Amino acid sequence: MPGAIYADHASTCPVSRKVAEVVAAVMAENWGNPSGLHGKSRRARELVEKSRARVAAALGAYPDEIFFTSGGTEADNWAIKGAAGAMALSGRRRIVTDSSEHPAVLASCAALEHSDFSVSYIGVDRHCVVNTEELFDSITENIGLVSVMYVNNETGSINPIREIAAAAHRSGSLMFTDAVQAIGSLPLSVSELGVDLLSVSGHKIFAPKGIGALYVRRGTPIIQLIDGGGQEHGMRSGTENTAFIAGFAQAVEDAVSGIGRTSGLMELRRRLETGLLEIPGTTLNGHPEDRAPGIVNISFRGVSGESLVSWLDMNGIYASAGAACSSGNGAPSHVLLACGLSPELASSAVRFSISFENTAEEIERIIETTARIVGNIRKLNSINL
Repeated sequence: MPGAIYADHASTCPVSRKVAEVVAAVMAENWGNPSGLHGKSRRARELVEKSRARVAAALGAYPDEIFFTSGGTEADNWAIKGAAGAMALSGRRRIVTDSSEHPAVLASCAALEHSDFSVSYIGVDRHCVVNTEELFDSITENIGLVSVMYVNNETGSINPIREIAAAAHRSGSLMFTDAVQAIGSLPLSVSELGVDLLSVSGHKIFAPKGIGALYVRRGTPIIQLIDGGGQEHGMRSGTENTAFIAGFAQAVEDAVSGIGRTSGLMELRRRLETGLLEIPGTTLNGHPEDRAPGIVNISFRGVSGESLVSWLDMNGIYASAGAACSSGNGAPSHVLLACGLSPELASSAVRFSISFENTAEEIERIIETTARIVGNIRKLNSINL
């Protein structure tokens, strides 16, 4: 069998060689506790702050607006619970989000509903883009926080964050966006987006798992989520993971500087989706154009998405049925259901997510192998389309 093809980058990425070298070097030489007073600790602190400045520069932020976290889930939780908690002090206890958000966002909102907060869940259209008319009507003066993701993690559809942020600010609300799937795929400037809070994660951009960051605009009211020794300028306690922070800074710089190469990635994506849609009974999920350059989500009528992923795996192709954080639970994707798909069609979806590491030859093999497997499954189940 030819070498395996990895087409699940929206789930996680391998650690790049450059980032791995940075992490290894810090683990070997600069392993001091950044909170200490002696030389070893001071050098670790200097590295953390230099890394903070690098991440800030890549995102168009100030260094004191960047707080390192354990990843996107923690950053999402902190943004929503921390900002909502702070805004509640002025009587604003309502949150607006949409029904296709990442589980970290939806679960955080659900948790707040048990603490006397109210949450409005805005619908999305058939392309999995938030219904802006409904959203704008919901943003009233008693809203404390609006949370809409930049790029949907399952379909790749892009939301109009700048316009949503402007509407939120007109009502006096804070604006948060989960940009985990956007960084490295779309231009990402916090000042141009106009958001107050923004989350990113390392393992989506070739850094290790277990590291991410939350951007908090200067002056934004937020309360800490983790108490303890007062690290991260007193806002996020816990000894900083110096090695992963340094690797994350490298990965963020690499991701942002690589934006210019997305045209080549989009060509691969177009060929992949065109080839897959030639298979009878297939449907593209997500916006046909305004979509992250590496994500293709396809429903295959009459075929279980999880079964197809398993067969692809046995043929050396790695993809996913929905998001990795919720796949395998047997339930249809909440994102695709929100987009209006039937449970049957939502359960037949597979997400292929490619990167610059994939080749044109790999794309052709994905198309050929998927078509063959889908045909075999349908034949086995006596499904004629």
